[in-house]
Amino acid sequence: MSIKTDYNKYLKSDYWKEVKEKIHKRDDYKCRLCNSDEDLHVHHRSYEFLGNENLDDLITLCRSCHYIFHKKNPQHNYSTYIKNKEWEIIKKQEEKEFIDIWFYISNNREIFNDLKTRLINYKYIKCSDFHKIIKKLNKPKFDNILFINICLEYINGIGISSYYNKNAKDILDLPKRSCDIILDRDIYDKYEQWFNRFHYGKL
Repeated sequence: MSIKTDYNKYLKSDYWKEVKEKIHKRDDYKCRLCNSDEDLHVHHRSYEFLGNENLDDLITLCRSCHYIFHKKNPQHNYSTYIKNKEWEIIKKQEEKEFIDIWFYISNNREIFNDLKTRLINYKYIKCSDFHKIIKKLNKPKFDNILFINICLEYINGIGISSYYNKNAKDILDLPKRSCDIILDRDIYDKYEQWFNRFHYGKL
């Protein structure tokens, strides 16, 4: 039997009733912690083989002991297990996309190296110019936010909002008119107090 996404439904299944009876019988119809023979449950030590349980992973507990266990160990429950499993899947997908984007950037290195050179020589790139290039490049339709962030990492730049102060404009010779820019990371690190990081939306 495969893992059930509806855990409550699974606990009412004929299969689980059979397993439950086997465990209760094995444990002499008593809670393994307090010896109570009332309101008995079967506790999963692990949900890894849910639907095809190893009987050694199951234990008889009374309702009270079962409740105390989960109260003291909130991380050990079915919903947390499922969330962690889903997170592992998402993480693997993101890691794969992250690697795919880096390969894609390396195959278009000339364009990104040109952006990097512009950033070094002129200290900044207008976000509007940056986005035009990135939008054309993102033909494989990678996740936009991830793609932008990896592009920024590659060219060593940081997105800055229009609220950078007058000192930054005058001393660093940034554009006098207020606009969003990609700033050289070294300059940002040196004068971080002058700037606000830019929150990227969709291209």
